[in-house]
Amino acid sequence: MDAVIVNRLLPEEVGSYLERWREVQEENLRTIEESFKGLPIMKVPMLRDELIGQVRLKEVASILYGKRDPAEIFVKERPFQVVRGAEDGRVTLRLKAPFLQKEDIQLLNRGGILVIEASNWRRIFTLPETLIDYEPIGAAFDEGCLSIFLEEPQGQS
Repeated sequence: MDAVIVNRLLPEEVGSYLERWREVQEENLRTIEESFKGLPIMKVPMLRDELIGQVRLKEVASILYGKRDPAEIFVKERPFQVVRGAEDGRVTLRLKAPFLQKEDIQLLNRGGILVIEASNWRRIFTLPETLIDYEPIGAAFDEGCLSIFLEEPQGQS
């Protein structure tokens, strides 16, 4: 993930009719900022008209990116890190996941496709070729990172 786009934000002065919606939106925005700390969060206000046509798309692009190139890579760090154990044949796959809770995690390797599930969140992660047969044996959290422990299948060392 390179950036987060939040759209249809109500203006600060919405009047009493939409005030509660604005408060809920602010709470959700704080959750988004906390959950995606370290990523750029680009905001688009609620627009008066529908977002239809090239002219309107260019307007929104201008709001989102200003003079920046939309194809720019906004986050330079790697999305994951593979750490090999010294002698035990285990591997740790570290991913940023500041919004997950360990007790919610379920892991499954389906032919090199690691499925990570937590309550209503699901991520499908393609394992590097050298780890296709490794099985997930556990997980831990540390400073907003999910560490998934993988073990080499028996008899393949």
